[in-house]
Amino acid sequence: MAQKTQAAYKRQTFAGSVAAGLGSIFKAGGKKYYILEHKITSKYHKAGEWQEIIVDNIELGRSSKCQVQFDESFATVSARHAAIIKEGDNWKLVQLSQTNSTLLNGHKVEKEWYLQNGDEIQLSVNGPKLGFIIPTGAKSTVGTIGLTRRLSLFRQQALRPYKTAITTLCAVLMLAIAAFSYKIYHDNQKHQEQLASMEEKRVQDSIAYAKALAKAEQLRKEAEEAYKKEMDNLNSQIAAQESQRKRDQAVIYSLKNQMATMAGPTSEELKPFLKDVLFLHVKEIKVNGKTLKTSKGQVYGWIGTAYLCDDGRVVTAKHCVEGWLFSPGEMMAELDEDSQDLFYEAITGNAAFETVMTLENANVTYTTSNNAFTTGATTWFQPKKGPKVMECNDFGQDWAISKHPIGQKGNIKRATNSSIGALKAGQKIVILGFPLGVGGADRRNTTPIQSSCTVAHSGTVGGIIEVSDNGFDSGNSGGPAFSIVNGKVESVGIVSYQNGSKGKIGGLVSVTQLR
Repeated sequence: MAQKTQAAYKRQTFAGSVAAGLGSIFKAGGKKYYILEHKITSKYHKAGEWQEIIVDNIELGRSSKCQVQFDESFATVSARHAAIIKEGDNWKLVQLSQTNSTLLNGHKVEKEWYLQNGDEIQLSVNGPKLGFIIPTGAKSTVGTIGLTRRLSLFRQQALRPYKTAITTLCAVLMLAIAAFSYKIYHDNQKHQEQLASMEEKRVQDSIAYAKALAKAEQLRKEAEEAYKKEMDNLNSQIAAQESQRKRDQAVIYSLKNQMATMAGPTSEELKPFLKDVLFLHVKEIKVNGKTLKTSKGQVYGWIGTAYLCDDGRVVTAKHCVEGWLFSPGEMMAELDEDSQDLFYEAITGNAAFETVMTLENANVTYTTSNNAFTTGATTWFQPKKGPKVMECNDFGQDWAISKHPIGQKGNIKRATNSSIGALKAGQKIVILGFPLGVGGADRRNTTPIQSSCTVAHSGTVGGIIEVSDNGFDSGNSGGPAFSIVNGKVESVGIVSYQNGSKGKIGGLVSVTQLR
């Protein structure tokens, strides 16, 4: 919440309203203003409406003198409920009501608090809500608002609290004009009496008077026509301003969507998919029925991530189910002598690998093998010395999908998404998975870890979405990658690899590669 202010509130003044409003019209170049965004519909405002405030001192409540007025249906809003006043270069929210509370970002305001850009104001616990927005950049000053719009805002905000006083002043002026007119009439009568004996001059004066009346009538009609023309022009300008305001709102809505797309999905938006992310554990690898073991006598295996799709099939990375294809040299170095012989026999084509793996989280426990998956096409090459090894240049084929549904269905759509090619450089992608084994069998109730990365350049390269600034690690492989596509949260890729300095550069297999 904003910092608490110190100065006591003074009822809005002529200087804070009318004088400040005139300053916003004639000296608007460097003057700051703010916007109140109405978040519910009332008699005077619609939800989503923006109200630009150009005066230094306004009040909020049900009173007709308040610049931000709410109707009688808001029973918990006082006549003079709260005020927003300018103090130096800042604005502060002041509690006025003695009976009804004012909330700032959900916290009760005892007396007054400084406001910050993005704050939410609520008049009483169940009352209307307002967003407090300070424009920035090229449109941050009152001078960027058109003159006609400023005049309209001046009439709505600066003159409103003084409507009664101005009406009274007009009445006094009318009486003064009437008295002055009566004096002119009385003097004219006296003058006519004095000229009664001068008939010829009276006639001449009468003719001159008649001509003057005709001229005055002509001037009156001309003034009426000019006034009507000016009002028509002003109404036309107001209509044009309203049309521009709607276009601006459309642009703002579009920009908000673009910002949401670039920022990536939120944790709240990803909640429906958490239960569909599975901890993948290759517990055993067999060749000719014999289990491969490490030089320390341990059963050889690895971990990764998979996810359950809306058709009941499981998707992961190919190297999570057939890891020997991607790093046979490293794997060979970790095995004992008997397992090395079995490994060599399998990768030279004289035997077959078979894995025993589990897929599990708080909702699913499923045991399967590598033979239950269809994987991307891969190739081998034979060096002059040593065993055959995987040619890993085509990471776009680093995908695997179960041949059959596993009996349950998830929320992650498996349909290929042709819009993935529209991903933009700088767009955020969020990864769900189990890095470094977090969420394994000993912690099955642990939800998947959320990390993020950034699209390195627009579109895909060979079926790969290349990323930078990634936060995923070993164990995330095979997990789902989410982004905003056409305004919706979509699964766009599968975690494949990371490299570069400290693993900050990586690649995701586009879901369009799935068959």
